[in-house]
Amino acid sequence: MTRVSIVICTYNRAESLRETIRCLRYQRYDQFEVIVVNGPSTDHTAEVLGEFDGLIRAEVCPLPNLSVSRNIGIRAAAGDIVAFIDDDALPEFEWLQQALPALADETVGGVGGIVFDHSGMALQYRYSAANRFGETTSSVERPYDDFSVPGSFLFPYLQGTNALFRRSALEEIGGFDEVYDYYLDETDVCCRLVDAGYVLRQLHHAPVHHKFLPIEHPHAGARRDELVPDHQEPDVLRLPPRAGRAAGDRGHRTLPRQHRPVVRRREVPPGGRATTG
Repeated sequence: MTRVSIVICTYNRAESLRETIRCLRYQRYDQFEVIVVNGPSTDHTAEVLGEFDGLIRAEVCPLPNLSVSRNIGIRAAAGDIVAFIDDDALPEFEWLQQALPALADETVGGVGGIVFDHSGMALQYRYSAANRFGETTSSVERPYDDFSVPGSFLFPYLQGTNALFRRSALEEIGGFDEVYDYYLDETDVCCRLVDAGYVLRQLHHAPVHHKFLPIEHPHAGARRDELVPDHQEPDVLRLPPRAGRAAGDRGHRTLPRQHRPVVRRREVPPGGRATTG
């Protein structure tokens, strides 16, 4: 059976994290491990993790950066499939059981199921696509799998709270780009997986319930017109290049950096707008 590594990245959400971990006990597919990557939390997250000592693996991320946390989780993963779920989400019992069959096809690099909001009734996400500027479009009728074409301006987008990726595919593209500290991180990964020749599948089942708690982050609440490019190249904890890839090729095959929307806040003068160049 396929071994799965479930990665939960958390930051100051101790109580919600406890419920997410507890919920995973009821999965009907049992070949998985749980890896929790704790950011620089100042609440009682460490105590909550201690409650599950011996049942989960705990890692530490020194920065409030979701992409760095995700890469730490990928490094720690023993499974062939890495499944990401948020620390404020609860999976249905059939989550893994329903999602994994789509990954039997070696050309599929990632799959994602539907996401309900906190009410358990309304869909927060079903099928979505993004373009190379980070703008998304959604559908409730049909998935965007057919847009898994290298270089396509529009490509399938898997929501980070319900996304399963082939670990070897993530390693091939160099993991998550750590410039994206909490927004557009999974969008960028989906784009690079498609450009690398992988297919992304959007499923009609494998549901997760997302409570969508407030984000504790220095850039939370930034408006789109405050998101400006960042030319920094932070290699904080980036995955090493896969064997055969040139050491200088970090796997970024999306837009040139000066055109890629990156979450960075710039001071905006009263009555003015942030520039984008």
